[in-house]
Amino acid sequence: MAKKDEQNDSTRRRRRQSQTADWGSAEPELLSELIQRITARDGAIRFGYTTDGGAYSVGIYGDGKPFTEFLPGTADVNDWLTGFIEDYG
Repeated sequence: MAKKDEQNDSTRRRRRQSQTADWGSAEPELLSELIQRITARDGAIRFGYTTDGGAYSVGIYGDGKPFTEFLPGTADVNDWLTGFIEDYG
């Protein structure tokens, strides 16, 4: 069993090393605007990554049924945030 666990750990490390999603590349003004719009509706927002680190994940709570949006790490996060903000306009 230990051999399989070691293989899984090794696979996860390799995936994370090729991570392309990085919230640090998002424009702070867009993040702030999205947070303001979600919370103005008594909602909450969660920012994260997929388990392999290759995609962004954003969870929205309090706007009906909770849901999570995913965006490939290679996509333009700022364009995506702008669209998300427009959805909550």
